[in-house]
Amino acid sequence: MPVCVSVGPSQMLETAFNDMREHQVASALVLKDGQLLGILTPENIGEFIVMESALRRLRKGSTGAFGLSSSAAISGGRSI
Repeated sequence: MPVCVSVGPSQMLETAFNDMREHQVASALVLKDGQLLGILTPENIGEFIVMESALRRLRKGSTGAFGLSSSAAISGGRSI
């Protein structure tokens, strides 16, 4: 039986990704009050990490190591 994973916009990315892996699904629905806000995929998470790292380097003025915020929320205060 297929499994549908849903997450909330304030759920941590790490938790959402682990839920997707646990249930072996390629995407998760992002829901708020029963309304679909978007679809989360591993590719979305990877893109977010790359963009967040680049923005951090720009803000710090460095070209340091690749950073990952495991506490980043899915929506990050932005629309999905």
